[in-house]
Amino acid sequence: MEQFLRDVNDNLSKYISIDIVEREDAQQFDISNLEKKGISELEYGEMLQKKGVVIVDENDSEISKDIVAKLQEELEKYYHVKAAVGNLSGDAYNIRIIHDGEYYAENEMHDPHSDNLKGYIVQHITEEAEHFTNTKGSSPDIKKIVQELIIKGDVRERMISIFDWKRLDSGKDWTFVLRKKIKTKFGENVEHMNFGNKKAFNYYNYYRLKIDGNGKMEFDAFCDSNQSETEEWNKICYAYDFVEDKHHGVQIT
Repeated sequence: MEQFLRDVNDNLSKYISIDIVEREDAQQFDISNLEKKGISELEYGEMLQKKGVVIVDENDSEISKDIVAKLQEELEKYYHVKAAVGNLSGDAYNIRIIHDGEYYAENEMHDPHSDNLKGYIVQHITEEAEHFTNTKGSSPDIKKIVQELIIKGDVRERMISIFDWKRLDSGKDWTFVLRKKIKTKFGENVEHMNFGNKKAFNYYNYYRLKIDGNGKMEFDAFCDSNQSETEEWNKICYAYDFVEDKHHGVQIT
């Protein structure tokens, strides 16, 4: 934090200043040393076993076959999961072996990265990248793939399993909102008054995630071109528009 504040002061002092304040209503959640160590491979394996793992080899090359063999060995050795090899399964966690985007572009071929895989839990692994380590222990790359699969499965099931959310014991629901600018056609005029009662030239889509005390997730979305929505959405849009107007000209990424 100290380094961050120094960097802001040295590089951005012309445009922005940051002060640290403490929220009076802030809540503290203690995390045990055991939890800080993270989830073990065996614990991830128990999660994977609920659905099973299928490896889908789209390339059918010598390299991809070698990746399949190493994947099966890695999953069985460190996660105690026996992965099957076959076609995409709507009931399982799928690891799909394909090429990287450059390969398909150079060969003017369809890029399977863009396939519509709605209804499947899929994580891609490319033939061109190095995924396995020669050092002792499990591969960090494969662990990341496992984490992504479980997270995607949680999103599909609308329930957090990768972390015991109940242990937060926060006593409230959590809400996260992201907004994205809607692309307009060339010459299209969308000038309007936003929720902050200021002139605006873009509409936005808002995407909301709610998580209750048990880890159940709920997703919904809203477009601010519809100003007759619920009071709750109106307040969210107003908050964004108010902050944008207050910091006009400053882009935070």
